[in-house]
Amino acid sequence: MENRQNHLVTLTDCEGNTLKLTEAFEKGEYFPPAPNMYDRLMVANQFKSRQGDVWICGFPKAGTHWFWDILNMVLSNSDVSMEYEKEEQMFELKDQSEFDVLKSPRILNCHLLPKHMPKQVMEQKCKIIYLVRNPKDTAVSHYYHHLAIPSYEYKGSWNGFFSLYMKEMVESVSWFHNVIPWWEFAKTNDNVIIMKYEDMKQNPLPEIKKVAKFLERTIDADLPSKIAEKCDFDAMKARRQQLPGHRPWAYRKGQVGDWKNYFTVAQSDCFDVEYKDRLQNHQDLQTILNYEIIM
Repeated sequence: MENRQNHLVTLTDCEGNTLKLTEAFEKGEYFPPAPNMYDRLMVANQFKSRQGDVWICGFPKAGTHWFWDILNMVLSNSDVSMEYEKEEQMFELKDQSEFDVLKSPRILNCHLLPKHMPKQVMEQKCKIIYLVRNPKDTAVSHYYHHLAIPSYEYKGSWNGFFSLYMKEMVESVSWFHNVIPWWEFAKTNDNVIIMKYEDMKQNPLPEIKKVAKFLERTIDADLPSKIAEKCDFDAMKARRQQLPGHRPWAYRKGQVGDWKNYFTVAQSDCFDVEYKDRLQNHQDLQTILNYEIIM
């Protein structure tokens, strides 16, 4: 069930709980219900980019907060963490004037599809790091994201949220809706690199070096080890909790495989059928991701 008013949409899950989102670009494209969200998105294509801008993109809860911290350290050749959160440079939440005052290289982040990215970003072939994470882990984290932020007005159960997730009625629509277009775009654009959350979690040193190489940055030999230690999820979460304006919902568990504590066998089977169906024409993506989708 949907209710629309002033570009805000109220969606209802299978248990009768409601979720508020912004609808923009076209019917069924959902974004956070933040102030001025619709107006910002409508002028997104007019954004004035800079040579040297770096973007972090991905479906929500793919690890953008985590990678943003890592990326700042790589670009500064230092293990010093930024003293503010990545929302201060999140494209959907800020106006052009707020980005104009930032020093280069700017690290911007968003959850947009390739077709909605600003025109100049694509013309200038700005470096884009696209993050991908196991869709089941992402779903659980996405549930808590919707639950924790008051503006969504969502108070449903995991079961209720799962019904919305499978119907593509959540922020950013669905994992498939976001990941597949970026995968296809990256295959023909060498300014985009796909990075897996699980690879960074399990073996961070080569992944940090991969980021530096992609950005054509020379870093100190011992920096990857320092970054890996500083950006260990628990250490980063503890450090970030000390910052003014800390957003507790941004850092939950950061675990791989936590979905098994939430998905029922029936839900897992339902998702696996959808996963196989949606990726059947993208065998190369399935091979790269190599996700265990069977419970």
